[in-house]
Amino acid sequence: HTPLPTLPAQGGGHVAMDRGMSSPLGKSLQKLGYDDGDILDVLSEHAGSLEKGIDQVEAKAAAKIIGALDSLANPSDEPKDTILESKVRAIFSYGTLRADFSEEGDKWGVVREGNGCIWKHAVVRGYDLFQDPHLTYPFATPSRDPNTKLKGTLLTWASENTFVEKLQQCNQIEGFDPSSDNGLYLRAVVQAVPTETKANDSEVIEAYIYYQDKNPEDLTNCWTFPNGDWLKPEDRTKLTSAKKNS
Repeated sequence: HTPLPTLPAQGGGHVAMDRGMSSPLGKSLQKLGYDDGDILDVLSEHAGSLEKGIDQVEAKAAAKIIGALDSLANPSDEPKDTILESKVRAIFSYGTLRADFSEEGDKWGVVREGNGCIWKHAVVRGYDLFQDPHLTYPFATPSRDPNTKLKGTLLTWASENTFVEKLQQCNQIEGFDPSSDNGLYLRAVVQAVPTETKANDSEVIEAYIYYQDKNPEDLTNCWTFPNGDWLKPEDRTKLTSAKKNS
């Protein structure tokens, strides 16, 4: 598979590249030394604040913007001992971290020949899948319907040390800050069900998922994937009303 292309601007509340970087908010963040790509990623969630410098943005929103940028630029280390305190030893990936993203594996090298990764196709429930048309990756967000299916790959490693290393790498890729809720993505534990098992096999595996907790109005003009599979873009539709899937 190949990554989805950046789509033409669709109007509405999302940030086009030129508009985002040339806005007062984008310029004020550039002056603080943040990376342009990171700024664009973060501004896609804050289109309503573009006409203000960061010092004029409402305090809660400003803290989230700076927190997300800091988590991308200087990711917090999650200690090995803290990771191993949990019984979870798997990662559920649905976007560019999918093991079947390309013939070589995921986009980032988390799944790579020789590192001991064992992966399966799997499904989790209770998450909707979206993509901002100006970005080249998707995000999952909690669904109103607990039976909504999200499709992806379940990643595991035989070595606990390798799992720790790969989880820390995924934290950095996703801009997840274990000490704060202001990262680009949040992380939760989900029940993943492998799809390549026998019909009477009810195997369920606990796994980490990275997601974004979006307000309904932030989803307007996003692409939505009713079948929950990002690698089937022919099935996507444009969400034109400010509500999550139901």
